[in-house]
Amino acid sequence: MPSLLGLPNELIVSVLSHLPLLSILNTCATCRRLHALYAESSQLQYLVELRAAGMIDNPDCTMAVADRLRILRTREKAWADLEPQGRLAITVPKTASSVYDVTPTAYFLGVAASPFPYTLGIQSFRFGDDPMATGLGYMHVKIGKQIVDFGTSVEEHDLLALVAM
Repeated sequence: MPSLLGLPNELIVSVLSHLPLLSILNTCATCRRLHALYAESSQLQYLVELRAAGMIDNPDCTMAVADRLRILRTREKAWADLEPQGRLAITVPKTASSVYDVTPTAYFLGVAASPFPYTLGIQSFRFGDDPMATGLGYMHVKIGKQIVDFGTSVEEHDLLALVAM
């Protein structure tokens, strides 16, 4: 009767790559050959570390698996080494509604109208290198109509799209 260990290494890697994360790790811990195969296979290591990071693979990526594994490890190490330098509390000047958006450089928050839950404006705060620098603060844009939702594409096109009634 044929067994998994009777297959060529490439087929074993292919079979293992279809297993869930813990099954791959548990299977590779069952014997020295499978453990060595895992240690030599950048494909299996990449799949395990990718799933552990909660990410999915891009099937259209043309990069070698070893390069993707190196980049993934660099990314995960950067997140592990991240140490926030502190907090800054910023007072929101107008009553906020539940409509908001966040980009890497700005925070947008709807302005609630007096008969809540209507949103009639948008207040925005741009993040800078020095949050205590002068000139930073909220900007307020009055729309004059009830805002249902809005979306931003500030980094690419300085675009703020509104859906209003």
